Amino acid sequence: MRKLITIGAAVAILAAVPAVAVASSSSSSAPAPSSGQHLYSGINCQELAWRTTSVSTSSSSYSNMPGLTGSVISGGGMIVNVSVVLSGGPVALRLTDTSVAGTLTVPPGRVNFSPASGRAALSFTWTDPGIAAASRYHTINVQWRKTGTSTVTLRRGDITVGFMAEPGTCEEGG
Repeated sequence: MRKLITIGAAVAILAAVPAVAVASSSSSSAPAPSSGQHLYSGINCQELAWRTTSVSTSSSSYSNMPGLTGSVISGGGMIVNVSVVLSGGPVALRLTDTSVAGTLTVPPGRVNFSPASGRAALSFTWTDPGIAAASRYHTINVQWRKTGTSTVTLRRGDITVGFMAEPGTCEEGG
């Protein structure tokens, strides 16, 4: 009899531990980190753009990467994924967001890449806090510039902008 009670208690404890772990990890509001910025925003829409033909830059000043632009109407923060296949010398990439607030560099700002010999596939995610007061039109541009002496070539690339659209306004198709 004691053996059955001991086994039953052990089973009850083992069943309760995962439930407590799930309950403690599924809170709806995570604590803000001790440093940096923090934003909660829903995403219900995405826009995609890509290019499959090569283009090069030999400029040390930022310019838009042709074909890698997003145009959205967002009511909050946005997440922007950029993937590129590059060749040539080192390059700096950044995103700009043009809206009623002006043209701003999207956090975390400039990202440096140094393609190895041949081609390098690279991907990075930027987080754009947007303008939370109301839905606003945003043009998101991927910009690039060489940081060394060699010309940089974009072989192909894509941009995905995830954002919060007003209900019923997320365009479908393409």
